[in-house]
Amino acid sequence: MGLTGTPPAVFMREGNAADPRAVRTRQLLLDAFERQLERGESAPTVSSLAHEAGVSRSSFYNHFSGAENVGVAAFRELLDEFTPSSGGAAERPSEAGRSRVGFAELFGHLGHHRVLCLAVLVPDTQTPALFELHGTLVAHLTEAISTVETKPTGLEAHRAAIFLVGGILSLLLDWLQEPTETAEELARTVESMLPGWLRESESLDAPILITPASEHPSATASGR
Repeated sequence: MGLTGTPPAVFMREGNAADPRAVRTRQLLLDAFERQLERGESAPTVSSLAHEAGVSRSSFYNHFSGAENVGVAAFRELLDEFTPSSGGAAERPSEAGRSRVGFAELFGHLGHHRVLCLAVLVPDTQTPALFELHGTLVAHLTEAISTVETKPTGLEAHRAAIFLVGGILSLLLDWLQEPTETAEELARTVESMLPGWLRESESLDAPILITPASEHPSATASGR
């Protein structure tokens, strides 16, 4: 299951992204990136990642153009490995086997990978990951808002989502840096600041749509 539907393999520059050996090499590099961050080491480099993953520099460059791309890919994988807790109160069934969950579960998932999130979302050098999260949340919230029958007449769901996600991300980034409350408390804070017509809608109870991995576009060998 996942949120973006765009696999880390899109960064691959050469070769077959679906080849089991390529999948293994890519995963070794993604895991090495997060491990180095968790150990409190300096920002990962191509050399340090290749050494930790046990791959050659040429293999690294088959997959990524630089260490910053590994960070974005690792964050993308973090979003796409998000699976609702079984039977969670916030989880709701949706169409085509998909599930909807609330902000609390998403915040909790990101909080479990706080070091990675801080590394790729906060520094100016890693803004692609922040754009990734912004675009993902806007897409999900746009769909939720579009189903609210009591929204103001003439309101454009997409523009409203862009406005609201800006505030949500500000609170989320502040919480990742200084977690003074639980993910559930943060979710309640976010919800209390949303407009009444959205707060009172059932769409807000579970605005995040989780898509089964089998429905995601297949990985290709093309890069970005």
